[in-house]
Amino acid sequence: MIVFKIEQTSELVTKRNHNKIMNTLFRETMTRHKQTGLQSRFRRGPKTRPGGEFGFSKRSLKYQRRKQKVKGTLAPNVWSGKTRENAKNATVRATAKRGTIKFPTGYRLTYQRRQELEGISRMEQYKYAKTMKRRYIEMANSRQFKRKRRKKVT
Repeated sequence: MIVFKIEQTSELVTKRNHNKIMNTLFRETMTRHKQTGLQSRFRRGPKTRPGGEFGFSKRSLKYQRRKQKVKGTLAPNVWSGKTRENAKNATVRATAKRGTIKFPTGYRLTYQRRQELEGISRMEQYKYAKTMKRRYIEMANSRQFKRKRRKKVT
């Protein structure tokens, strides 16, 4: 889940248009995260190591040996590949206040595993916030979302 707070002090965009913009931005951001961010949870590297950027917990040596022997891989969060496939089909939900990604697994994930998969790292939050800020300014200045003022008849 990703939550950003933007204070609107300008009268250039109405509250209704602000909410439309935020809904659009959260949907775009979470769709991008689904396509790139979620898939990076299933690749080996420094981000997926225990204590790395994504905050993965350490798997036992016994589990890792069994996984290597049975499945032939040490890719994180991959046993049969069902979770990785379900991540591609995740549902993106967006409101004006937040965006979320939920994906059904067909089996129960522990709280810790769900946090590893659905959580967003600090670097990703920073990158998404920066993009959302830039896109908000673009959209707020677009003709579609600008406040339409009535001309005074004198």
